[in-house]
Amino acid sequence: MIGNPDIVLPKYKTVIFIHGCFWHRHKGCRYATTPKTRIDFWKEKFNRNIKRDRRQTKELIKEGWNVLVVWECELKNNLDDIVNEIEKIVHYMIPSSSKKLLIPEFSCFVDKEKGNKTI
Repeated sequence: MIGNPDIVLPKYKTVIFIHGCFWHRHKGCRYATTPKTRIDFWKEKFNRNIKRDRRQTKELIKEGWNVLVVWECELKNNLDDIVNEIEKIVHYMIPSSSKKLLIPEFSCFVDKEKGNKTI
């Protein structure tokens, strides 16, 4: 599967990526720091990661998948609130004929069109 999602919910045509804030550059996050040595190397590496994430999200959406991203800092800081949000999001995404869903504990943000809007 494109991008090797961490969680795949085929019944709901939904994939979930769990992104480390450092590697995937969670904008505005205190964990998305840049090392002080080899700065050019790291900037290039991070830019490639961001481009790859966007490309994979677009490809999955084009194939009809719902894409959710879980950020490392959300898991650390407000798990209960985020679990409730993801239940609402997936509930909204699935067809009305099958609205029963049990969600494992994780957090997310979603924008099916752009793939990077925080909720």
